[in-house]
Amino acid sequence: MISECIEYLSKKLHDAMGASTRVCTTLKELKNNAESHVAAVLIESDNFTRNGSKINIMNNSGGSKAVKLFDRQLKFVVILGEYKLAALEPFFETFISSIDKGLTLSNGYYITIEPSEAEWVDKEDSILKSDIAVQLQITFHGGIYRVKEFAKLSEIITTIEEDNRDGSQ
Repeated sequence: MISECIEYLSKKLHDAMGASTRVCTTLKELKNNAESHVAAVLIESDNFTRNGSKINIMNNSGGSKAVKLFDRQLKFVVILGEYKLAALEPFFETFISSIDKGLTLSNGYYITIEPSEAEWVDKEDSILKSDIAVQLQITFHGGIYRVKEFAKLSEIITTIEEDNRDGSQ
């Protein structure tokens, strides 16, 4: 989930700020960046709460039962930096307006995306070389699941019928 969220946010930053924009994913990378036109996606926290709810998933090969072991809140800080506020504002507005309500992960689960607080900081309050930056907190709400597969009912009936023809019960 973490790598897919970072990839999602990085793509949205590239779309908003330009494909040549370097997106830092660690604080060390960000500190060592000498450019004023900068973007970053940093993991802030990963919180878990026990859940225990169950869902049934049906597909062509049978189905499965998934138990949601934990609710998961994965929080990121997304940073956009620039020389001037006039240059940063359009990038920020383009980025924030491109954030979807949710994202379907490669495992098929859907997670919601919730941007929350944006903090605008100037050069004196930041480690960046930029004169102005905005730090936006974005939370992905998902879960940790345990999946148990089960066979199609038609396969079970076929097996029982074959056993009955053989005379065994």
